[in-house]
This record gives sequence, C-alpha cells and structure tokens, in this order.
Amino acid sequence: METQTGAKIMNDVSEAGSISTPDIIRIAKKYAGKTKYTGKFAMVLNDVGGFSSPYNILKPCVGSGTMDGVGSKLKIAFETGRHDTIGIDLVAMVANDLLADKLEPAFLHDYIAMGPFTRAHFESVLTGIAKGCNIAGMQILGGESANMRFLYASGEYDLAAHGTGFANVDEYIVNGSGIKPGMSIFGLSSSGIHANGFTKMREVLHLNGGSNGLRKGLLESDWKGVLEGRTLADELLIPTKIYLKEVRRACKKYEITGFAHITGGGLPENIRRILPGGCSAHIQKDSWKWPPIFSLIQREGDIGAEGMLSTFNCGIGFVAISGDDMVSDDWMHIGTVKRGKKKVLFT
Repeated sequence: METQTGAKIMNDVSEAGSISTPDIIRIAKKYAGKTKYTGKFAMVLNDVGGFSSPYNILKPCVGSGTMDGVGSKLKIAFETGRHDTIGIDLVAMVANDLLADKLEPAFLHDYIAMGPFTRAHFESVLTGIAKGCNIAGMQILGGESANMRFLYASGEYDLAAHGTGFANVDEYIVNGSGIKPGMSIFGLSSSGIHANGFTKMREVLHLNGGSNGLRKGLLESDWKGVLEGRTLADELLIPTKIYLKEVRRACKKYEITGFAHITGGGLPENIRRILPGGCSAHIQKDSWKWPPIFSLIQREGDIGAEGMLSTFNCGIGFVAISGDDMVSDDWMHIGTVKRGKKKVLFT
C-alpha cells in the first residue's frame, strides 16, 4: 500500500519529468521488438514480457553465455548528456566476447538501473542497445529496467547485459589448445578507446576536477589539434566496434586457432588467456599506428609504451592466431607465437 509520503515523492518525481514505471516497461518492450535473431541455432518461443525467455534449440550445438557492463565510460555520457551510443558499447562487450569463442551472438538480456530519468534519455539509451543488437545479429529476449531514484542521482544509471551465443560442435574454439609455435598473430583495428581504461584516462587528462574542468576538458575544442578535429567528448563516446562481419569472413577463409577480445588488461592480459602452455606471444608494438587518443593519454600521463599496452587497446580491438596468412584489408600482422612461458612480450 502506498503511503501519503510515498505518493508525494512519486508526484514530485513525476513533476520533475522523470519517466514512470509503466512507461519504462512499455518503451523497453518497444525497443526489444526492433531486434531479431535470424540465425540457424534457435527459435524464440515467447514475446518479451514473460517471466522467462524460452527458446527452442533447433540443431545440435554448443551454447555459452557471458556478462559484462560499460564501466566508467557511463560517466562521460552523464557529463555530456549524450546517451545514444552507450548502448552499442554494452552490446559490443558481450557480442565480442562471444565471437572470441567463435560463437554466433544470438540473445541479449539487459539490465538498466536508473535514478530520476526522462523518457527521452531512456529512449536514447535503448536506441543504442537496439542498434548494437542489430549490428551483432542479436535479439533482446528480456531484461530488467529498475527505477531506483533513491540510489542513483538524477540522470544517472548503470548498464549490464548477458549475451547468449551458439556454435557448431565441431567448430567451437574452447581454449586455444591448437595454438602452436610459429603461428602468426593478427589484429583488427579498434574504433577508439572502446569501454576500458576510463578510470586511468580520467586521472591522466584531469577530468575529475568538477563541472568547470569537465566542460573545458570534454566539450570545448582544446584537444582538436590532437584529435583530428574532434572534441574529447566526441572521441571518448565513439562506440566500441562489433567485429561480427570481420570474424565471420575470417572463419570462412582461414583456419583459426584462437581469438581474443582486447578489453581490460590490454593485449598482454587478453592474449595470455588463450595461450596454451609452452607458448609465448611476441608482439611487434610498432606494427600498427596508434590512434591519436592513445598518444594523447601517453603524453599527458608520461606513460611508457608497455604501460599503455597493458591498460588500453592502443588501436587493436580484436586478435586472431592462425597458421595462415590472414593479412588483408581487415587484419594486420602484429606478432608471432614462439616457444616459451605463457606470457606476452613486446619487441
């Protein structure tokens, strides 16, 4: 039963323009309906809105799931009032992890917890999630949109998602066990900083000093001479690239023994995760050009190359290991697998 005090608070929030819970549900269903999985592994049985999300497996396959969020990149969206691309980052975090195991991204469950939030802001976030799903070939099966006005400040929210993917049993790469010394390491370009390293970036670029500092650092044109005509906000909010097309093309043409999605920990941590015992990865750190944002962070923070490569993607967002020559418009040769301890070394 709603108390008079509770009713007054609800009215105050409503008068301030915050979206209501019934509108949250209705709008979330609308944007979920804009997504569709058209793959061959499963068929959705229910519309969004049930207590669970049943689907029928259509053929023998391997299925897997992963969960992730966007982290402190959200803070840039809050500070600039630009929410239309952050949902693409959310989808990319889980879709690219599925692709790293050679899984076809299929289904997404999202979680949005928000403070007092306008309908326009909510729809802007969902627009990005739906767009990301359409790029990744994923369908929103359900989720949770929680109106938590006593926990989050006005206009602030948190995002997380769980993704499900499928693969043919005989094609599934589980652990990179087929990687051998002599194989080559190839990389795909990132679209920018993606969604990792924002805490370090904020410290280095002095973005924690209050509203005046933020406006100067993010919205004015101080950085245009370095960032090729973009403001810092423009650069930081470029959405994470979803590598579905590139990975699909590669899988059709080459025998690939391992993929890695380059997120937190950079190249060393994420390549190491797929190396078998007795193999080390030797990366030529001058084999690709770093995008300007990373050169800016390195200069302002006086950070060494290996420190940067251990924190940021530095221009490489996804990696493949193969015995084939994969150099193409998509893939760059960036290193070689050699005998040695299970680690990543830079030359």
